[in-house]
Amino acid sequence: MKKKISTLVLFLAIMLPGMTQAPLGLNYQGVARNASGQVLAEQNINLRLSLLQGSETGTLVWEESQAVTTNTVGLFNLVIGTDDHRTGGSAATFAEVDWSTPPYFLKVEMDAGQGFVDMGTSQLLSVPYALYGEDADADPGNELITDFDYSGTTLSLTDAGGTRTANLSALLDNTDSWEQAGDSIFFMHGNVGIGTDLMRSRLAVTGYGTDPEEPLFEVRRADGQTVFAVYNEGIRAYVDDSPVKGSKGGFAVGGFNPSKGVTNEYFRVTPDSVRVYIDETIAKGSKGGFAVGGFNPGKATPTDLMYLNKDNYFIGHESGMSTTGTYNTFFGYNAGLSNTSGSNNIFMGYRAGYSNL
Repeated sequence: MKKKISTLVLFLAIMLPGMTQAPLGLNYQGVARNASGQVLAEQNINLRLSLLQGSETGTLVWEESQAVTTNTVGLFNLVIGTDDHRTGGSAATFAEVDWSTPPYFLKVEMDAGQGFVDMGTSQLLSVPYALYGEDADADPGNELITDFDYSGTTLSLTDAGGTRTANLSALLDNTDSWEQAGDSIFFMHGNVGIGTDLMRSRLAVTGYGTDPEEPLFEVRRADGQTVFAVYNEGIRAYVDDSPVKGSKGGFAVGGFNPSKGVTNEYFRVTPDSVRVYIDETIAKGSKGGFAVGGFNPGKATPTDLMYLNKDNYFIGHESGMSTTGTYNTFFGYNAGLSNTSGSNNIFMGYRAGYSNL
């Protein structure tokens, strides 16, 4: 009894070598039946597949043979185009098939044990010809970009047709941009803002929270230990209190002078002491001393809570605030508040010597 193949579905899938690891080929799926229409389930069959160009009896471009086994419903699957299965045709490999010259026809023959029987020939429609898209453009001058480089203000784009460059300096405001030199970057013009775009100084840092322990800015040693930090509520300087440290193991505030390498220290904090150095020269004005004051965002002038110089010692809110005399010691709220030219006075307590002149 003659047997035949009834093709249920013909899947033609393009597999381009440059796009996937799969070889070039066409997926083919069918169901094998005998002459009575009965499914040939779980049977070994041989298939001969021929690719003809021009017509159903045209030029044989590709021919191959494959042995397959149907499943329980007679279904089989295979891929047309495997070079190992080639048995004839003008193309030595399936990749040599010229899909740019349609039409193409697929002829199917089956051998179920009594020789090959022609199962019919059908035309391949548009989808397989998409294989031609693999080589649709052989002009190397308009291939995709193969290299990209940006150096300084020059942008370079390279494709198979050569390298093209563009100077972007006209698009860049180099007077207000970051520059690179080796491992360093620097900003020569304008202001820098971190967390803000309202900068009134060369560097402005704005926090994003209210956590008192979250620093706005900090300086750390190589081991990660914070040395100096600015917080929402103040500034902290951390001093290593190890006794083996030298003179640098502390916090100091000093002056600067371009004409000499060593400057004077005005304030120093070390593990064993806190020192304030005051310039005793007469040429200095009333600011030549040491003061501790409060601050209030609502007013411009801070209030002195402590003021010390070589002539007078004032501790307390507004104590001795009008004094021009010398050798006075006032301790207390408003102590010696009205004192002006008075000298050699000692007032201790709340408003002590308040009316003394």
